[in-house]
Parts: sequence; structure tokens; C-alpha cells
Amino acid sequence: MVSAGRWHLARADSRFHGEESESASEALFDFYNRVEIYVPKEMRQYGYFALPILHGDRLIGRISPTMLRDEERLAVEAVYAEPDAAMTAAQAGRWLRR
Repeated sequence: MVSAGRWHLARADSRFHGEESESASEALFDFYNRVEIYVPKEMRQYGYFALPILHGDRLIGRISPTMLRDEERLAVEAVYAEPDAAMTAAQAGRWLRR
């Protein structure tokens, strides 16, 4: 988990996989999460390796990071807020750029 102030980026438990079983993020947070590494680029909903954003006890959105190896830094390509999140995706993007 990566922390920045009161916002956290969390990886969902990778033990839960398969179409017929409920994932840990669905069971604990009522939050559907799917790693789209093997999904063709044009069919991805959130990005190659979107990570959930944990705020308090709720998953409120996702970030889509990318590694810029030549610059040796991690960049955020996109921020996606859940409809009931207290912060919009645009606000979260501005917050992340600080």
C-alpha cells in the first residue's frame, strides 16, 4: 500500500480470481476490480494495471499508473472516481499533481 496523507493506493487481494467467485474487493468493499493486463488495449475499461484508491474504509476510485523507465518514475495516466466518491476524478488528479 502506498500512502500520501489520508489517501492510500491498495492492491486487492490477488487470491480471489475467476468469473464464478466473488473477489475480495467485491466481498469487502462492494467494489468490482479487474486487472486488465491481458485484456486487449481497445477493450480495457480502466487501464493496464489500474489500482484501487482507499479512503478511510471505502474504495472510492482507481488510478491507472505507468512506469516511465527512462525517467525512473511512476506516472499516473488517469484517475477514475466512483459515482459516490467524495472527490471527483478531476479533483483527485489535481491533488495527485501536488
